Amino acid sequence: MADPVKPARPYRSSLRDRQRAVTRAAVVDAATRLFVEQGYAATSVAKIASDAEVSAETVYAVFGTKRDLLQAVVQTAATGVAEGGAVIGPELLEQVRGEPDQRRRFDLLTNATRDTLRRVGRLDEVVRAAAAGDPEIAVLLGEHEARRLGDVRILVRLLGETGPLRVSEREATDLMWALSRSTGLYLALTLDRGWSDERAFRALNDTIARALFPDDD
Repeated sequence: MADPVKPARPYRSSLRDRQRAVTRAAVVDAATRLFVEQGYAATSVAKIASDAEVSAETVYAVFGTKRDLLQAVVQTAATGVAEGGAVIGPELLEQVRGEPDQRRRFDLLTNATRDTLRRVGRLDEVVRAAAAGDPEIAVLLGEHEARRLGDVRILVRLLGETGPLRVSEREATDLMWALSRSTGLYLALTLDRGWSDERAFRALNDTIARALFPDDD
């Protein structure tokens, strides 16, 4: 009678998972940098693989296609996590719901998403340029914006729980979405006009606050 096949040792599987995560992060980092520097169309998978110190075959094995890699790059920029991340996580929700003051709640929300704006700014321009000539990337962009709109809807609802808004919740969502997605404004101030990150971020938040909140008595 043949000996039973021994199952793979758990530590080997865990090691492979860690190695895969390290490889994935290296490829995403390289792709993000090259997409921003060279644009999506001009950046080859071979160049990304070279910069990440892996083979092109490894990139395809981990991500599938170049478009799938772009999606992972966008996801990482928006959430800080390549797979399964969320812009508004449970920890942030708990912290915000513990703050009863509307303006301080707004500050908590905007400060928590500040790094996202910084990460996404340059990449947004890349994705929009690529979407203009690639219908599949245009679909990716639409899905990304739909998720962003859903996140903004949650933010506005949290603000409306603690005080009145200048406009309806739906209008407030549209306004906040439009203003917060205007990474072009943030880039114009920081890159073109030389504003500091702090000054540009404060100006953008002041604009959103004026659109959402009634004037103080």
